[in-house]
Amino acid sequence: AHFAARPVIRQATEITLELLKIASSEKPIMVRAEALYLVGCIGDSKAAPALVKLLAEPAIQEEARLALERIPGMAVGQALRRAQSGSENAHSAFAKNLEQCVNNSKRTHKMAGVRSP
Repeated sequence: AHFAARPVIRQATEITLELLKIASSEKPIMVRAEALYLVGCIGDSKAAPALVKLLAEPAIQEEARLALERIPGMAVGQALRRAQSGSENAHSAFAKNLEQCVNNSKRTHKMAGVRSP
């Protein structure tokens, strides 16, 4: 799946969809977590809705959050903010992680000290 991240490979969207199916399945947690890691590496903003749904599953919510954080784009930031506002327990440790993720999505290249592409 890492090869799908290369610009010459156009199947990244198809691979992302298959990885999201695995992440949403009843497979072992480690398999689902690895699928989410790969979605974070090769996914785009189209994966955000499926990842937001996975934030509700305690067994893999942290992996889903990290996958969302790795995917660039304003749509992902908006999805994170919607997920944060819909969070059931605002005082849980995961809610704090989600809040940090939302804050990170607001950072610009200049704020992070990185040159713009």
